[in-house]
Amino acid sequence: MSPAGRGSVRPKQPRARAQRRAALKLHRWLCIIPLAMHGEAFLPQPWLAWSGRRVSRIPCASEAGEALGANGPWPLSAADARSLEQVILVHRHGARFPTKPTGKADLAWPIRTSFWESYKGHLTPVGSKQLQEIGDVLRQRYVGRTPGTASNLFRGIAKMDGRSIAVYTSNVQRTLQSAWAFLLGFVPLAAVFFAFRSERVFADAERRTVGIPIYIEDAVDSDDKLFHEWKLDDGYEAWRAENTKQSRFLKDAAARPEYRQLLDKLYKCSREERLAPKKGIMERLIAAKDLDTQVAIEEAHNRPVLVNEDGIAIDEEDRAMLKRIGDEVKRRWYGAASGLVEESYGKKGAGYLAHKICRHMQQKAAGKSQLRFVEMSCHDTTLCALATHLGLELPTIGFGAFLLFELHSSQDGHFVKVYFNSDPASGAASYSGLRPLLLPLGEDRLVSVGRCPKGSIPLKDLCGHGDIPLIEDTFQSFLELCGVASAQPTRQAFKELFKQDHYKWISLEQWRQRYAEAFEFFDTDSDGQLSREEVLCALAEWGYSVSKATVDTLFLLVDSDPETSKLDQEGLYLTMAALVGIRGGLHGQVMSQVAD
Repeated sequence: MSPAGRGSVRPKQPRARAQRRAALKLHRWLCIIPLAMHGEAFLPQPWLAWSGRRVSRIPCASEAGEALGANGPWPLSAADARSLEQVILVHRHGARFPTKPTGKADLAWPIRTSFWESYKGHLTPVGSKQLQEIGDVLRQRYVGRTPGTASNLFRGIAKMDGRSIAVYTSNVQRTLQSAWAFLLGFVPLAAVFFAFRSERVFADAERRTVGIPIYIEDAVDSDDKLFHEWKLDDGYEAWRAENTKQSRFLKDAAARPEYRQLLDKLYKCSREERLAPKKGIMERLIAAKDLDTQVAIEEAHNRPVLVNEDGIAIDEEDRAMLKRIGDEVKRRWYGAASGLVEESYGKKGAGYLAHKICRHMQQKAAGKSQLRFVEMSCHDTTLCALATHLGLELPTIGFGAFLLFELHSSQDGHFVKVYFNSDPASGAASYSGLRPLLLPLGEDRLVSVGRCPKGSIPLKDLCGHGDIPLIEDTFQSFLELCGVASAQPTRQAFKELFKQDHYKWISLEQWRQRYAEAFEFFDTDSDGQLSREEVLCALAEWGYSVSKATVDTLFLLVDSDPETSKLDQEGLYLTMAALVGIRGGLHGQVMSQVAD
C-alpha cells in the first residue's frame, strides 16, 4: 500500500511544434480505434487545430462535414454570437462497458470475475468517439473554422489554456476519459494536465498557462459533493425506493399483461434473478431498468442485443416498452411521483452543482473570471438530479446527453440560455430541434422538456434559484484559516464552519458509521490516532489522492504538527470534510485572484 499522491510537480512546457505533433498523434490514434471496432474508418469533420501560437489546418475532411456549412449542425445566430460571454457544459459520459455481468444466459459478455474487475464501467472507443464528435460540433458553434469567427467567446484569446477553459470530472475512468475526448474535438491541439480538486488549495496559476486543467474529484462517489451530492444524505435510498414504487406509469404497467409478458421474455433472455417470475411485479419492472441500459450499450456498439442460447429475440415493440420503463425509473430517481417540486430530491441531489454553475456565471458577469468555457463530465444520475433541481423532467438520457448553459450580455443585464440534447450520439439531427428552454423556476410542478416554453432567463433569477446563501463566505474563511494555521490555533474556528446552515457534509456520527472500522485498521499501534503516513495511506485507500503538502496544511488546521503529532477520529473527519466539502468551492476564489 503506497501513500497517496506525491507532491505536485510543475509540468515542463513543451515546445510548440512537439506539443502539436504529440496531440495530433493521439488524435489520430483515437480515430483509428473505431476502425477495428466497425470495419471502416472514422473521418472527423474538417477542423482547425488550435495551437498556442498559430492555427494549422488538419486535412481530414469528410463530405458530410463539408455539407454542414461553416459552423456545423448547430450554428449560433448573429445576435447570440455577439452577446455570448461564457458557456457551461454538463454532460454524461460516452458509451461504456457494463458495470456488472448481465445475466447467466447472456452470451455477449464474459462471466469471469477478472474481466469485470478490470473493465466494468470503462469508457469504450465508441464512447470516446461520441464525446469527440460533440466537442467538434461545439467547436464549430463557438470557435469556428478560424478562431473567433463563430462567436465572440474566444475572440482575442491567443492560446487555449486554463485561463479560458476549465474541466471538472468525477473520479471515474469513463468520465475522465470522456472529458479528455471532448477536448480533443473542441480544442484538438491544446495541452491538457490533470489535477485533483483539493490541490487547488495551493496556487496553480502557472500551470494553467501551460494547458487546460482537468480537475478530478478527490472523493469516491459516496463522498462526492459536486457530482453525487445525494449520496451524502442517508435518507435518499429509502426515499427513492418508495418514490419509484409510487410511479403512475409503473403502476399502470404492472397491471398490463403485455408488460408482464415482456418481463418473462427478458428473464428467459438473461436469467437475471431480479427479473424472475417469482419476484413481485413492481420489483421486476424496476430491475428491468438495468436491462434497458444493457441494451443501450449493445446498440451503441452495433452488437446483437441480449444474445442467448435459446435464440429468443427482442423485437422493436419489446425495445420500445423496455425503454419506456428505463426512462421512467430514471425520472423517479429525483422527481417526485406526485410531480411536485417540493417533494422532489433535485435540490438535495444537485444543489451544490447548481450553485457552482451559478457561481461561475456570476464571476464572469462581474468581470472577476477569465473563464470562457467550463466542461463538467459526469453521469446520467447527475444530469437527472440537476434537471430536477431546475424544475425539469428529462425524456431520456443517452450517452453524451448534455445540459448547456450560455451566458449572454445585453443592455438590460446578463441572461442565460439553457439547452438540453438527450441523444447527441445520434448525430447532426439531434441538434436541429434544439431550442433555449424557459426554465420553470419557482413553479409548483415539474415540467417535461417537451412542454417547456422557449426563452431565456435573467442571470439574477437563475442565481436566485441556484445560489446557496453565504457559502462563498465559508470558502473565504477557510482560505484565511489556511493562511494563519501555521502561526495560531485554528481547530475551533474550523469546527465552527460546520455549524453554519449553508454548509453541508455528513455528521461526525455518520462519518464514524462509515469509516471507524477502517480507521482502526490503519491505526497500527492501536493508540486511537493516525500519523501523517497512516493518514496518507488511509486517504489513498478511500480514494483521496492528495499530496503530503496538502495533508500537512490540514494537520495544521486541526492544530497538529504533521511531523510529530497525530490525528484522532474527529481530526481525520475534519480533514476529510475540508477535502470533500469546504475545499470544493475554492475554485471560484482562486480564479478570481488569477483574473485580478
